[in-house]
Amino acid sequence: MEKPTFRTSCFLQISKKEDGDGCEMKNKLIVSTSTAFCGLIAANVCWAGVTLPSNVRDVADMLQYSAQEQQKKAFATAETKAGVEKIEQEIAALENTDVEVEVYNNTLRQQLHSLCKQLANANFEHNRKENRLQEIQQRKTDIESKNYELNKIVEVYGEGRKGYFAYQDIIYNDGIYEGLVHKEELLSSELNDLDTTIVALNQTIDALILKMNNENIAEDPALEEADKEARLEVLKHDLEYVQNLLKEYERGYDIADRKSSSFGTESKYYSWRDDKGNKGHQFYQPFYYNIVAGPWEYGLATGFISSDNRSNDNGKVNCLTDTTLNVAFHKKAKKNDVMVFSLAVNLPTGKDALHEFDPVMDEDLVEKARFGEGLNFTPAIWYYYNRDDKNTFIFGTYYTLGGRYDLTPSMWVEPGNAWVKEMRWQHLNKKFQFLAGLSHTSYERTRENTLEYTSGHQFKPELTFNYAPDNTQFFTAYYWHTQEDPLRYATFDRMNETRRGRNYGLQWSKDIPDNRRIRLLVDWLNSSGENYDPLTNISTNQRRKTTFGIGFDQYFKERSEKLSLDIETFRMKDGAVTGTSSDNNYRGFNVYLSYLKYM
Repeated sequence: MEKPTFRTSCFLQISKKEDGDGCEMKNKLIVSTSTAFCGLIAANVCWAGVTLPSNVRDVADMLQYSAQEQQKKAFATAETKAGVEKIEQEIAALENTDVEVEVYNNTLRQQLHSLCKQLANANFEHNRKENRLQEIQQRKTDIESKNYELNKIVEVYGEGRKGYFAYQDIIYNDGIYEGLVHKEELLSSELNDLDTTIVALNQTIDALILKMNNENIAEDPALEEADKEARLEVLKHDLEYVQNLLKEYERGYDIADRKSSSFGTESKYYSWRDDKGNKGHQFYQPFYYNIVAGPWEYGLATGFISSDNRSNDNGKVNCLTDTTLNVAFHKKAKKNDVMVFSLAVNLPTGKDALHEFDPVMDEDLVEKARFGEGLNFTPAIWYYYNRDDKNTFIFGTYYTLGGRYDLTPSMWVEPGNAWVKEMRWQHLNKKFQFLAGLSHTSYERTRENTLEYTSGHQFKPELTFNYAPDNTQFFTAYYWHTQEDPLRYATFDRMNETRRGRNYGLQWSKDIPDNRRIRLLVDWLNSSGENYDPLTNISTNQRRKTTFGIGFDQYFKERSEKLSLDIETFRMKDGAVTGTSSDNNYRGFNVYLSYLKYM
C-alpha cells in the first residue's frame, strides 16, 4: 500500500511506501531549519532502494545547513549582548563623571552650543541609520542565501518531508524580507533628509565660529557638559535599538508570520538488466506544490510514470500516479517547542497495475513500484522538543487508514491499517552533526479476495553523521538498519522469513566557484532473509547491492532556484530463492534531474 506523501514548510514530510506484504519501503520525516527549533531531517527505509542515496543527501544537507544556521544565530546573539553591555558601561561612565560647569550667558556661545549639539545628534543619528541600513542589507543577503539553500533541499527531495519543512522556512523568511525592504526604503529617505540638515548645520556653525574668532570669544568649559548630554542622549537611543534587536533574536521563530509557496519537479530515469536475460527501464516525473500561510500549510503532490519491464509478460504502463493532498497546523508549545497536526489524503488517480500485467519492478531497481491504490487517510501528530541550541528531540506518530481498491478486474484488496511510532535525536555543532532515530511500525490484517495475512512488525534504528572540516565541504557516514518480522496469520503456505536490511555508506560534498557544488557517494545494501510479496509476486533472498554516484548542483538567483543532476551506477546480487537453482546478478544505472523554485 503506497501511503500519501505529506509536505509542509516546517518542513514536515511523510512519505510511506509499502509492498504487498506490508513492508514499509519508504518512510521519511523532514523538518527544515527555523529560528524556533533546530532543523531536522530523518529518513526511514525498510530496504535501501534506489532512492537511498538521495535520501542520504537530504539528511546530510539538512544537518549541515541547520548547523550553519545555528552558528550564525548564536554569533549574532552573542555580539548583540556584548553591544548592550558596552553601551550600558559607556552610559554609566558618563553619568558618573563630575565636570565643573561654568554657566555663561553669552548669546553667541549659547547659539554655538545649541548648533553643535544639533550637529552631533544629526551625525550620530546619521551613523546609526547608516549602520542600520547596512545591517538590513546584510540580513536581506543572508535571507536570500538561506532561501537558496532551502530551495535546493526542497528541489532535491520534493516529495519528501524535508523539502516541505525547508519550504516553511522560506515562507517565514519571505515575510521578514518584505519588511526589510520597506525599512530600507524608509531609512534611505531619512538619510537623504539628514544629509541636507548636516550640510546646513555645518555652514551655520562655520559662520558662527568665524564671527566668534573675529570677536576674540574663547571657548567655555560648559561646552563639555553639553557634549556629555548630547552623547548620553545618543547612547540611550542606541541602547534601546540594540535591546530591541536582542529581543528579536531571542524571540526567534514566529509561526504566524510565515507566508510562502514553492514548486518542485524531478525527472528520474532507471535502467537495469540481469544475467537471466531480463531487463527494464522506468521514467518517473513527480510534481510538488506547497503553500504556507501562518500556522497552516497546504500541499499537493502527483506525478507521471512510464514503466517498461521486459521480463515475464513484458508489462508496460504509462499513467499518472496517485495524487496526495496535505494539510498541517503548527502550534507553539512550551518555550520554542512546536506541535504539528497533519492530515494526508491519497486520491486514487493512478493506475492499478500489478503482477498480472508485469509493469511492476523490484523497488531496489526503480523508485516507483506501485502506481495506484484506494482512498487513504493519514492523520499525524509530531512534537519537537528543543532542549537547547544544539539538541532537538522529535516524537511523532501517524496512523494510515487504507482504502479498498481493485488489484485486477477480478481481484480486490483491503489493505491493513498501519501505525508508526518514531523518535529522533538531532545534535548540531560547527564541525560535527548527527541524527539518530528509532521507529516501530505495526500492521493490521490485509485481505485479498479469500487471502488474508498480516504484515510483520518493523523496527528501524538509524544513524547519520556529518563531519565538516571547513565551510566549503563536509563528509557523511551513515548506517540505517531495518528488521521486519515474517507474515502472520497467512492463509497460504508461502511464509517469508524475518528480514534484516542494512544500508551504510559514505558521501563527500564540496562547494566550487560560481554557486556550484559537487557530490560523490558510495552506498552498500546488505539484506538477509527470503521474502515473498503476494501483491507484486516478487521474491528476494540474501540481497547485496553496491551503488556509486556523482552529483552536481547549480544555484540561481541568490539560491532561490536550484538545478541538480545525479548519475548512479550499481551492481546487485540476489541469492537463490526457494524453487530456483542459481543466484541472480543485476547491473544498471540511474539518472536524476531535479528543479526547485521558491516563490
